[in-house]
Amino acid sequence: MKINVTINGQEYQRDIDDKILLQDFLFNEMGLKSVAKNCEEGCCGACTVNFNGWPVNSCLVFAMEADGGSVVTIEGMANNIQAITLKDAFKRNNASVCEKCMPGFIISLLSFLSGHSYFDEKEVYHALKGNMCDKADYKLVVKSVMEFAKKL
Repeated sequence: MKINVTINGQEYQRDIDDKILLQDFLFNEMGLKSVAKNCEEGCCGACTVNFNGWPVNSCLVFAMEADGGSVVTIEGMANNIQAITLKDAFKRNNASVCEKCMPGFIISLLSFLSGHSYFDEKEVYHALKGNMCDKADYKLVVKSVMEFAKKL
């Protein structure tokens, strides 16, 4: 099957197997190493990408569903000041999200923040429900998000 997809702002046309998952396509065929393979069940959020404006677990989406769509990974946010500043807030507050899980946290949180001008800590916890990291201190993650949001 042939797909046309925009990945991190660049258009691609590829022949793919119709059963390949978006995660495998991005990681193996496009070389985007931030799309981590972890639980493969949509439970952890390590493979989260922005797909047509929404955070999705790429391990639950077939690559053929991306035909005509847009995918943004953390690599596509390398120069995004908000992504950089949010990650810095995590470090400053010792939020301890591991490097494998960090991209999913950043993508999920930036998506949440773009749709909310006012929110409380409870809503941030809710926004993180699809992101699981054994090393993360969620209280400090939320503190980081609240600190970051004050600067927006």
